Amino acid sequence: MILTGDCRDILPTLDAESIDCCVTSPPYALGLRNYGNIPNQIGLEATLEEYIETIRDVFREVHRVLKPEGTLWLNLGDKYNDKSLLLIPAQVALVLKADGWILRNEIIWAKTNPMPESVKDRLTCSHEHIFLFTKIETGYYFDAESISESCQESSLKRYTQDIENQSGSSRQPGKTNGPMKAVLPRYSGKKYTENPDIFYRTKSGRAYDPRPRRNKRDVWHFSTARFSGNHFATYPEHLVI
Repeated sequence: MILTGDCRDILPTLDAESIDCCVTSPPYALGLRNYGNIPNQIGLEATLEEYIETIRDVFREVHRVLKPEGTLWLNLGDKYNDKSLLLIPAQVALVLKADGWILRNEIIWAKTNPMPESVKDRLTCSHEHIFLFTKIETGYYFDAESISESCQESSLKRYTQDIENQSGSSRQPGKTNGPMKAVLPRYSGKKYTENPDIFYRTKSGRAYDPRPRRNKRDVWHFSTARFSGNHFATYPEHLVI
């Protein structure tokens, strides 16, 4: 089922705790985009304060309809005003945290094809923010293994070393339980291994099989989407996938 319309009209019609996941990118603030002859557009508020309050109201409804184990992925861009960066993503994140959302990640979307800028007194902006919010601290759905990345060759060499004889790294400030050693991520696994002499367990007590994968990083490199129609901020499909 596909519902179309203003989210401020649609969300109140949905049942509480009925949605598994929300992936969204609200319109840019302060008139950066105008989507035509549509009254009361989000993003055309007169002040930044009004914009943030509008966004806050929307995500109070998202919080209501999201299941306890659900997740919210929120993409936001920033804007300059009178030569000063407004830090809109940070301001929105703090407001949502104050409303009870738990901020689990700040992800940087590094655009491989950013819009060119002719500025001479600062760097060209080539990134946006993506926030991962949850309603609960633990137990929400997050499949780290399905989005894990291949390890680099240098990491694989470290992982194949005898852990007991590794010297490890002592560069972690404040670490008091010995040097850090190279170990593969623990992605669940079987209850018992075939070889009882090799017995690795996760914190949950389950055994796991070492795999040459690493946890996904929080800087994502991909391009903006192209669209032949009259839309200047098309949502990248790759971001959602």
